Amino acid sequence: MSPFPAPADDPHLVAAPSGTVTFVWEGWNGANWQIMSRTRGPQGGFRPVVPLAPAGANHEDPRIAVAPDGTTSVVWKNMRNRDRRVQIRTRPAGGAFGATLTLSGHRADATQDRVAMGPQGQTAVAWAYGQAGRRALQFRERPTGGAFEPVRTLSPYGGGEVDPQIAYGPDGT
Repeated sequence: MSPFPAPADDPHLVAAPSGTVTFVWEGWNGANWQIMSRTRGPQGGFRPVVPLAPAGANHEDPRIAVAPDGTTSVVWKNMRNRDRRVQIRTRPAGGAFGATLTLSGHRADATQDRVAMGPQGQTAVAWAYGQAGRRALQFRERPTGGAFEPVRTLSPYGGGEVDPQIAYGPDGT
């Protein structure tokens, strides 16, 4: 997957109903940790490695989800200047990844990002924000065909919230 001998870490993968498998990982580009992706089609054969994160900063914690129609979303933590932010890129089935969107607020110190995609293609992203021991959980959702809604804080700030999990039910809840 990753060009040898470059270091790689934290791999994740999803399989679309079509049989397409998409892999993501942290890959070292010689200066920074970047979020990398590679896809294997249903008939086999790997497509080229695609860097997903913007250059010039370290990026960590890639997570990936796929919708029933094959739309794929990848989230990660951008570590620019110790101002950790959650970012996302989405690829429609058979298409290319779109632009990078920043989901968490400025100076949010976001970490532990998670992503889920629902049965109608909606996307939900959750993360912890704040410093260790003084965190809260935040969440953003994008309805099918829409834009991401504003950040919602799910827990009071100041607790020790860590490791959020997120999922959709078969009915989209």
